[in-house]
Amino acid sequence: MADLSTPDEAPLAGDTEPLRVRLAAGNRIAYRTWGTPTAPPVVLLHGRTMTGADWTDIAEALSATRRVYAPDVRGHGSSDRPGDYHYPQLVADVCEFLDVLGLDRVDLVGHSMGGAIALQVAQARPERIARVVLEDALPPFPLDPPRATDPRPAQEEIDALDFDWDLIPHTDEGANHPDPAWEAGLAKITAPVLVVSGGEASFLPDAEQQKLTDLLPDARRVTLPVGHLIHRNDPEGFLAELRTFGIY
Repeated sequence: MADLSTPDEAPLAGDTEPLRVRLAAGNRIAYRTWGTPTAPPVVLLHGRTMTGADWTDIAEALSATRRVYAPDVRGHGSSDRPGDYHYPQLVADVCEFLDVLGLDRVDLVGHSMGGAIALQVAQARPERIARVVLEDALPPFPLDPPRATDPRPAQEEIDALDFDWDLIPHTDEGANHPDPAWEAGLAKITAPVLVVSGGEASFLPDAEQQKLTDLLPDARRVTLPVGHLIHRNDPEGFLAELRTFGIY
């Protein structure tokens, strides 16, 4: 696997091996790309325990008009597993990923955990973010009911996972007890936001998705009633909403 620090050496659509970019303290983030390098950039942020490859079908469709970047969030897939998976660090990684690759005025699409990261990146770097799509995103207020962390599996089970088990309790803590500054910072988001909810089949309450929409300065909400994994369960419907929103 290549170890890169420049934005112009990423693979084109069809390549399966991700490249890695080195961030602060030597932490390496793996990422995949699709589309023409000069096309407008869109960054896809996956859900917890997944990788950038989870976006392949969506990315291939978007690549007709966009340069698509799909990183493996730290602790997932081919990215490094440095041990700190609290949300401030996940957000800092994505901000630095944009910096190192020289990505400006990007659209962000985030699923679940990735949606929570996208919201906070849009707060931290409003001048860099053009649009945000939240696919059944974790909200910036405590989950109700709280998420219970599963017991730690046996080591042989952990070794077989495509993610670092330690990220589970860290991100559960962030979902159950989010920093109040996250919700307070929603007013800093200048980009228009599309909130795509999974409806009653999702574990995220519909009322929380509506509350999130209401708190955002410029947001609209649509519901695709197929559960939490919207882009997998209804890819055509999801792509249609992205098209309406101007993502491609």
